[in-house]
Amino acid sequence: MLSDRIAAILQTKGSMSVAEVFNELYGENSGDPELLEVIERTLFAGHYRFKRDQFDGRRWSLADNAGSMSCSDPPMSDTLARSLEKRRTDLVAAREMLPAPYRWQLEALDAWKRNGRRGIVEAVTGSGKTMVGMLAMLEALEDGTKVHIVVPTIELQTQWLARIRRFLPNQTRVGRRGGGYHSNLDSVDVLISVVNSVRGSGIDAMGSSDGLIVVDECHRFASSLNSHALASEFSGRLGLSATYRRDDNRHQKILLPYFDGVCYSLDYERARLDAVIADFGVVFVGVSLSGAELDEYRSRSDEIAVLFGSFRRLLRQDFADYQALIGTLLDAASGKYRHISARIEDIARLLLSAMRQRRRFLEFVSGKLDALVFLGPEICSSSGTVIFTQSIEVAQRATTVLKEMGINACAIHSGTDKEVRSFYLRKFASGEVQAIVAPRILDEGIDFPDADFAVVLAASNSKRQMIQRMGRVLRPKKGGHHARIAVIFAEDTVEDPRFGAHEMFRQDVYDSASALEIVSSNDWRHALEFLMTLRCQKSCVAY
Repeated sequence: MLSDRIAAILQTKGSMSVAEVFNELYGENSGDPELLEVIERTLFAGHYRFKRDQFDGRRWSLADNAGSMSCSDPPMSDTLARSLEKRRTDLVAAREMLPAPYRWQLEALDAWKRNGRRGIVEAVTGSGKTMVGMLAMLEALEDGTKVHIVVPTIELQTQWLARIRRFLPNQTRVGRRGGGYHSNLDSVDVLISVVNSVRGSGIDAMGSSDGLIVVDECHRFASSLNSHALASEFSGRLGLSATYRRDDNRHQKILLPYFDGVCYSLDYERARLDAVIADFGVVFVGVSLSGAELDEYRSRSDEIAVLFGSFRRLLRQDFADYQALIGTLLDAASGKYRHISARIEDIARLLLSAMRQRRRFLEFVSGKLDALVFLGPEICSSSGTVIFTQSIEVAQRATTVLKEMGINACAIHSGTDKEVRSFYLRKFASGEVQAIVAPRILDEGIDFPDADFAVVLAASNSKRQMIQRMGRVLRPKKGGHHARIAVIFAEDTVEDPRFGAHEMFRQDVYDSASALEIVSSNDWRHALEFLMTLRCQKSCVAY
């Protein structure tokens, strides 16, 4: 086994660099530099066996406890010792079979361990958060600790199960809870649970809990219901999310105290420079409202203005930004400010409803489908396009428009049978389907085939949703080609970035995008030229 050979060399030679270990194993003229990566991965995988020099991270040596038990350890039978050693050896081998981690993933794991094996790892969608969870899980199993992975959906449960079974030794017991399965931690080493199967069952039904809990898409677990799945008995806690912050601010009340804060963040700029994601460009494409649409928009906005004025007068408070307003409205609608006025709860609910209805109205603006037609040449030239809507109805309309243009497209949504959805995604992966149109079902929780062009027909002010949607096209591209994102917005409305819409999202991507432009409705040709130029460009970063 490679780790055994490396350990023998380090035991004899002491501290060495990866290149020096390589030379000892294969000679200076072996001519196979890919083996350097294999050696580095093996050193990282054997966390209990090897350690990096604290002053020079390029050098490695044997860990202090490698090779033998401490003299203070209790005696152990030969059979048990051999069993534990085989288990540990098999798990180390499993770590070595994992794809080579990105450097950020190893940094995140180190940061989590320095934080007492607690913390949220926040990393942009598409950067590989699951790998951090896998590495933490393997370390826990090597230490004899049980692992509970909790996810929000059955789709994510299935994906975690597939990854774990692919890499873990066959003798590792893996169970599921939810989706018709009822395992608990007493009977398995790794339990993968859907949140609605554990949030009301109590820890007694789960069995043993003194171990590691990995919470995927942890922002979903700050709701009043899902927070009951965050059992206090787990000593190790790892949260994974593209952005853990919530409009209702419950991340501050629930997530940060439970996980002991955020231990690591990966933003677009670092992810792009490390070739974790593709270079990308974003263009906001404006569409104008018809006369009738403009009249209705103004009427809805006047209603909102009246309600907002009443709400602000009752609360006697101004708001720093849109997120602060939404958080306060949600608090008020739930009764938090009932002591100020008996009316404030009803006004908050009416205001939230009016804002939702206005946003739904803007999704149906006729010019947005016209813009989709105009983008047809870039959709045809893409290596796969994903089109985001908010509603099933608009997804179906957009699919009809694309098909009328001769583009093979299909819609998937919550009403689509799972087998049909899988069939469409396979066709998309093979190139037989050129475009997938979907409402929020693709925002998180589904493995999506590679695509290089995203069109957002219904833009949300939620920073998380925009990040998740971008992540569907940000995987590194063969040949270093750029990913492209087009956001269609209704001009002179709350969707218009020229008047502050998507401000937090734009701030996040401004320094990272290779290009970011806003194009008005009378200059669509410029949008096409922008997208065409991006499609022909190649990244200066090697993928």
